[in-house]
This record gives sequence, C-alpha cells and structure tokens, in this order.
Amino acid sequence: MLFLFLFGNCYAGYGQERKSIDTLEVQVFFRQGYSILEPAFRNNEERLTAFVDQVRLARQDTLCRVKGFRVVGTASPEGIDRLNRRLSENRAKNIIAWFEDRVSYPGTAFEVQALGVDWAGLTELVEASDMPWRDEALDILHHTPEWIIRNG
Repeated sequence: MLFLFLFGNCYAGYGQERKSIDTLEVQVFFRQGYSILEPAFRNNEERLTAFVDQVRLARQDTLCRVKGFRVVGTASPEGIDRLNRRLSENRAKNIIAWFEDRVSYPGTAFEVQALGVDWAGLTELVEASDMPWRDEALDILHHTPEWIIRNG
C-alpha cells in the first residue's frame, strides 16, 4: 500500500506578496509488494482523475501558480528495509509517469520522497482510530525501535 501525497502549491498574488492558499492531496494504493499502478485497485483511477481535474482548474486560475509536486512513496512493514525503500521509490516513479502521461506541466518540478515504511503515517492512523488494543499499539509504535538486535 502506498500513501501518496501530491502537493500542488497554489499561490495567490496580492501586489508583491504571494500567499499559499491551497494544497492538493491524493492517496493511491498498491497491492502488497508491488509497484505497478492499477487504476481499478481501490478506486485509484477515480481519485487520480479528480486530482488531475483539480490541478487543471488551478492551472486555469490566473491568480494561482502551481509550484511543484511532491510524491511520497511508502510500503508496508513486511520485508527488509532496503527493499521497502526501493519499492516505495518505484511506486512514486510510477505515479509520476501516470501523471505526466495525462497532464503536460513544463517547468514544474517533481520531488520524490521514498520513505520505505511509513511509521509516522501508521501512527496517525492508529491514533485516529477506535481499534481494539489501540493504546497498546501506540505504545509499541512510540517506544519500540524499528530494529532490535539481541545476541548479535
């Protein structure tokens, strides 16, 4: 699974000053262990199409300027760290390729951030939930190192 955040920084100009007025965001999901973007999986195409429509609207607004896009790729905790980082990077790159096939945005930078396992994102989801054993799970997420090595 990947939590993807594409940020289109839209600025409104007021005289010489520019103020940030909007951030666009979308989540895209992948099958466990895969980096291939499947539009039909978990309504990815619907969410991505809505995002592209929002970007196009921002582009048409004379008071807005899209500064760039940040794609954050993540992976679930299974597997080793090195492979999860590569998986999350490939997922992010596949999102960029999908987006570039649909929207021409010359001169706009894409920033890729491959997190591997998104422990902070998992913590936020658990904090916002009413799941059984929530407090115990949060205690583990807050106080257990990612890797513990005993006896070598």
